[in-house]
Amino acid sequence: MKRIHSILIALVLLFGHQLGAQSIDLQLNTNKNCDQTTFCVDIQVQATSGSSAFELGASSVLLSYNPAALAFKYYSADQFSSMTNCGAGGSTSGWATHQFDAYSHPGLFNLVLYLNEGAASCPTILAE
Repeated sequence: MKRIHSILIALVLLFGHQLGAQSIDLQLNTNKNCDQTTFCVDIQVQATSGSSAFELGASSVLLSYNPAALAFKYYSADQFSSMTNCGAGGSTSGWATHQFDAYSHPGLFNLVLYLNEGAASCPTILAE
């Protein structure tokens, strides 16, 4: 068992400089055309200022809100979905259908994005 730990530690030290997470800027854009009794938002991501562009992988977003003031109505995907066009010829991406839960815990919205195994991510996330 000690040998396995030593090997794992050596691998982490050897390849650890290549590991790291990308910082993103997540925004809720409320500039949507909605009727006067509906509050609509777009969930937007971009690379943080000074960061390089990157491709998004499997991801999760958890948002909280006041359930006494707002009620969840619906969610629809505009990007990072199976219908997102990528590359030459308009081929579709490798994104699976978005999974979300907005009902089991009032006041929480959990969104999960899955990138199918071996699929390329698109679109590229830029700093704008």
